[in-house]
This record gives sequence, structure tokens and C-alpha cells, in this order.
Amino acid sequence: MKTIMLEVARSDIEEKVAQTTAYLGLKSPGEGERGELLDRVATVDGDAAMLSGFIAEGYATAVERLKGFVADAVFSEDKMRLMLEVSGAYDDSVTPTLTTGFRSFLVATVMARWLRLSFPDKAEEWEKEAELRLSSVERNLYHRRRPTRRPISNKQ
Repeated sequence: MKTIMLEVARSDIEEKVAQTTAYLGLKSPGEGERGELLDRVATVDGDAAMLSGFIAEGYATAVERLKGFVADAVFSEDKMRLMLEVSGAYDDSVTPTLTTGFRSFLVATVMARWLRLSFPDKAEEWEKEAELRLSSVERNLYHRRRPTRRPISNKQ
């Protein structure tokens, strides 16, 4: 068995959600007054408690979905960490993709939940994105190194 550690800072998730909601509020076409949409969609410091709850829900969803691999799960004020146990044949080159996918899943989950409240037309799009990201993480956990054949020695 191999152990993989996925660790994401909560501040990274909050920052990425803030950037994405602001961008969405500014760039959404056909939505009347841009300033009005930006005010409605973009997150602010006062939304931190609600976003924190959405992050916790997303983390719990990931732990539940990946429970066959989870050796340890830590959720604290400043970070989320998953210790996963995978096959000894697991391809270590996939680990950076897992970390990025886990972070992207959390961002997409928070975005989906936030947009249900502030911009329902876009929420389903983000729910699909979150599902796609978590499925990708799960699929990568099964990724194995290609078997190699040992050279045959010609001892006579």
C-alpha cells in the first residue's frame, strides 16, 4: 500500500471562490446592470461563515465518496487534509493531479451552493463541474503503473 496526502488550505478555497464569483458577476452576458449582478453574486467578508459551511459540506462529500481510500481525514480552521491509501502499483506521477482535482472539486462545490442563492441560473453548471472533478479524483486513485517485464537472463 502507498499513502497519499492531499492538503488544501481553506484560505485558498475562499480566495478562489471570491475571484470566480467576482469574475462571474462582471462577465455574465445579458444580465442587465453589471454592477447589480456583481453585488448579488460576488462574495464579501460577511459571507465567510456561510462559505465555511459550504466548504465543510464539500469536504464531507469527498470523504464519503472516497471512503474506501481514506485512512485519515482532518478538517480544521485553516486546512483540510486527506490521507489516502492506494495500491502499491499506484502511479505516483498522478498525485499532483489529485491535489489539483481535490482543490477544484471544493471550489466547484462551494460555487454551486453559493450560486443556488445568488445566481440560480448558473448553479447547475457548477454542480456538474463539482461532480466531474470528484469523479476524476476517484478515477485517478485507481491509476496504476504499467507492468514491466523483467529481462530474461541468458545463463547457461
